[in-house]
Amino acid sequence: MNSILNKPWLHGDVKKEMPLLARYSLFIGAAGVIINIIFFITNCFYEWVIPVFENSDSLSDGAFHFFDILVFFFPLIMIVAFIAYGFWGYNYCERKYRNIVSKMDADYRKAADAEIKALEDEEDFLKWKFLTNCPNCGAARADRETHCRYCGADLEIHSETKT
Repeated sequence: MNSILNKPWLHGDVKKEMPLLARYSLFIGAAGVIINIIFFITNCFYEWVIPVFENSDSLSDGAFHFFDILVFFFPLIMIVAFIAYGFWGYNYCERKYRNIVSKMDADYRKAADAEIKALEDEEDFLKWKFLTNCPNCGAARADRETHCRYCGADLEIHSETKT
């Protein structure tokens, strides 16, 4: 799968259109997964939080058991959440990137079509206003020449007016 981060022509303007949390979701998601794996393996999160609930006399045994299980599995829940966040951000950035590129492509095509039309109009204009070869020496006319470069003859087509 080709990541948006590997696109060499993805310049700053395109990156600025993507939200910061979505743009860095892969990195944030990976960091969250690694931190929560460490918490789950070392069991330190459980050891930090459970004493708070143990010293609280307001919890019944059922509520304490629920919080005990929730705190024990919280890092695993967070691992799944960070993985989902990473995938969401990646897919969001890919969709946003595709939209931006398609808009840029449409703009470039529109500009190119306008330029081609202008060039075709100029070509049609020049084709009927100037001769393509010199009437005196037969030399080919270069672009934008109004007089022959070899003999100096006028290359403009003069319409004959009837009186």
